[in-house]
Amino acid sequence: MTTPHDHNTRLQRAVLSLEGLALGDAFGGRFTYRDTAGRHLPPPIWYFSDDTVMALGVVAILSRHTRIETEPLARLFAANFQADPYRGYGQSVRRVLDRIAEGVPWSVAARESFGGTGSMGNGGAMRVAPLGAYYADDLSTLVEQARASAEVTHAHPEGQAGAIATALAAAWAWNHRSETSPQFGRVTTQAVVPPEPLTPPLRGDPLPQGERDVFPSESGENKSHTSPLVGEVGPLRGPGEGCGRDLSRTGGVDTSTRSGQDLLAFVVEHTPLSETRTGIEKALALGPDRSIVEATTTLGNGSRITAPDTVPFALWCAARHIDDYSEALWSTVEAGGDNDTNCAIVGGIVILANGRESIPTEWFEAAEMLPIGSPAGNPDRP
Repeated sequence: MTTPHDHNTRLQRAVLSLEGLALGDAFGGRFTYRDTAGRHLPPPIWYFSDDTVMALGVVAILSRHTRIETEPLARLFAANFQADPYRGYGQSVRRVLDRIAEGVPWSVAARESFGGTGSMGNGGAMRVAPLGAYYADDLSTLVEQARASAEVTHAHPEGQAGAIATALAAAWAWNHRSETSPQFGRVTTQAVVPPEPLTPPLRGDPLPQGERDVFPSESGENKSHTSPLVGEVGPLRGPGEGCGRDLSRTGGVDTSTRSGQDLLAFVVEHTPLSETRTGIEKALALGPDRSIVEATTTLGNGSRITAPDTVPFALWCAARHIDDYSEALWSTVEAGGDNDTNCAIVGGIVILANGRESIPTEWFEAAEMLPIGSPAGNPDRP
């Protein structure tokens, strides 16, 4: 394994995306039962969900291996789930991770769902934006690695297409970032690589089974939305086909155009042929001036917990407010649906275009602290 000469720089931008993803996840999760009218910030603490836990796993593997290694990634996902299963994992991925923990190869476990087709859920997309940031200047590798990061739990091509599309959007956002924003803000890569052993990655007292609320979806990807975990959080530890023209190595910043429509067009061009890509084409045709109601009617809002029902809408929201992180998230939660995942996708993308300093300080102060040595989050949570 050859470490890229710019590995630390890549990792810094992956962590920046992780911060935006985690904050979006925690913010969106607070609106499961809350009205967005008046846009009143929910009271702290905003706790993150499985979206962030799995994104932390992706970043940890990139930090340790400089690429996605599927076996360690699958084991890490399973270990983190076993240590704390009360972060809102969907029923399908819970079964997959249980099987991996039992010693079943991930390639077998991931295909056992839905009659052998595997999951087409949005789980691969919700955790992948940091990977898009890491490979922002190497897009052909990005497609391969995004697919690999998804396939350990989502064998269905739609689940993988959703991950590829989201990673592409994150790369576009970084390559079109604001010239006025700091490159990384105050992010740090301290403690991204976890100490051995991997478990226990989380500490705390899980809520009793009876205190969880389960929301069924048409896809069978039931998501368990839990109340916050109480306790200290410790350290967590076929490429390119159908993607349009060949993706070449790119780099630098292109601020000559910063249009959300360009973001969507770029993602459409390089996403594999799929229902998810068709949805993103609809998002592009819809344009940024339509209402949230029109967008959800056309694109979905994540209620089905599938990639085609989630990723087109989330990317439309990110593109519509690519210059404004807080407006992007407020707009996203107005649609309802899978709020934590929708906002995780949007947050992991839009922060890359604007930098950490573009986010109000009180948002970070309200959120659960990420266990990566980052200054983000509320250090005084119970």
